[in-house]
Amino acid sequence: QDGDYYPGCTNSTDPPSAYPLIDQADEATCTDSLWEAFHASGEGYDHFVDLTHPMGDETYLMWSVLDNGVVKARLAHNNVFGFLSTGFANELDTVHNGMNGGHVVLAIPGGNYSPATGLDLNEPASVDTYTIHETESAFRHWQDHIDTAESISASVESTECFTAILFESDNINGQKFNVEGTDEMIWAANSADHFVGYHGPFNRARFTIDWSNGVIVQPEGENEDAEVVTAENGDGETDEGEPVSSEEGDEVEVVTAENGDGENGEGEPITAEAEADSAASVFAGAGIGVALASGFGLV
Repeated sequence: QDGDYYPGCTNSTDPPSAYPLIDQADEATCTDSLWEAFHASGEGYDHFVDLTHPMGDETYLMWSVLDNGVVKARLAHNNVFGFLSTGFANELDTVHNGMNGGHVVLAIPGGNYSPATGLDLNEPASVDTYTIHETESAFRHWQDHIDTAESISASVESTECFTAILFESDNINGQKFNVEGTDEMIWAANSADHFVGYHGPFNRARFTIDWSNGVIVQPEGENEDAEVVTAENGDGETDEGEPVSSEEGDEVEVVTAENGDGENGEGEPITAEAEADSAASVFAGAGIGVALASGFGLV
C-alpha cells in the first residue's frame, strides 16, 4: 500500500476503533439534479473530460487554455470535502504511479494538521500547491505548502454534497503546463475523513492530457481497468446531443492498483474492502486509523 504506519503509545484499554468520519452525503438531499447543477456551474470552459472510475464517484475536469500558456480549470467531484487534488505526475516515480515527487494543487477542509488528530475543521479551508515527498506518501511528510511557488490563483467550492477546485496558472510550483502538447497528470479525492488520508482505489487516476486539443490520450502499454470519456461541448454529449459513450469519445484506460496491474505486491487482487480492512487493523488505541489517516496515496 502507499500509506505508512504512525504507531504511538497509549494507556487506553479501549479496543481499536475507526477514526472519525466527516459528515457524509445524504442521498435524499444530494440528488442527481443537484449534482448536474453543481458541475454545470463550470460551463464556459472550452474542454471537458470525465475522469470517473466505474466504481468511483463522478469526477469531471473542465478547462480552457488562455493566453501565455495559462490553464484555467475546474475539477468537480460528486462527494463531500475530505480533500481534492490534481497536478503533475512525477514521471520518474515508478512506485506510486507518478504520485511521489509530483507537484499538485490540493484543497483541504481545515488547518493545523496533526497525523494523530487530523485537520482542525474549525480552521478555514485552503487551497495551496504542494510537492509530494519523493519517497514517503503520508501527508505528514509533505504537509507544508510551497510558499515560494510562482503565482497561481486557486479556490475551492464545497457544499454538503459536492466539491470542486478551481485554478488558473501557467504552472504548478514552477513546472509549466505544456499547452502545445501533453502533460502527465494525477488527481485524487478523499470524502471519508479529515486526516488527508488514503483516497481508496477508485477515486484517483493518472492520465495524459492534450490541453489544446481537449482530449485525454492513451499511453501505450497502460492497464485496461477503466475508461475516461471526453466531450468537446462540456456537457457529456456529442454536438448532435447524443450522450458520449466509450465507443464515441476519445478514451484512456487508467491504472487502478498500486503496482499498475490490479494486484498487490503478493499477486492478490486489490479491493476497497481489503484496503479498509488492512488499514483498520494497523493501530490500537486513541481511535486513530493510522494507515488511512496518514496515507495520502494519490495513485
